[in-house]
Amino acid sequence: MVVTSKEKEVVKFIYACSICGDSFRGAVQSIDHYLRIHGYSAPRRSIGRRRPPHPDYDYQNKADGDCDCEHYACGSCWFHVPATKEGLEDLRDHFFNAHHPKKVDTSKDSGKDYEPDNMEEEQEETEEDGGEEEDQKEKVKKGPNRRKSTSSAQPDNKEDMTTVLQKLNELSDLFKNLMK
Repeated sequence: MVVTSKEKEVVKFIYACSICGDSFRGAVQSIDHYLRIHGYSAPRRSIGRRRPPHPDYDYQNKADGDCDCEHYACGSCWFHVPATKEGLEDLRDHFFNAHHPKKVDTSKDSGKDYEPDNMEEEQEETEEDGGEEEDQKEKVKKGPNRRKSTSSAQPDNKEDMTTVLQKLNELSDLFKNLMK
């Protein structure tokens, strides 16, 4: 066990994607992942602000440094939970309920909606309907109804579109911060 002067636990943070479980070493990488892979635009922490001290934990910032335990951390704020399956679920609930990320690219994740509140409502409706449970499962497997478009209607380079959207979001966040 790594011991500090006040017998605090030393925690190393894993910035995990609460949707797919991929892990990242930094907050910026995890937020970029949410946008590139899942199409969600999440808020970023202010640059230069350090994590506030915690009475029970010291933080290990080195990837190869010693630690007592690992925690999943939110890339948008200071929230963190133990790195367990339940912790990842808590991180997902926190991410969607506290930060309300905007779905800016609906082509990601087959249009699947990950907001915990909506998932619970859908589950309750399925249980109440009973006989329509088979239909619900079929809809989930097939995904949302989408029009098939010709290749000429699609942009030539989706990565360019994602980059443009990301830059626009960064600019809007910058202007919001300037106007505060």
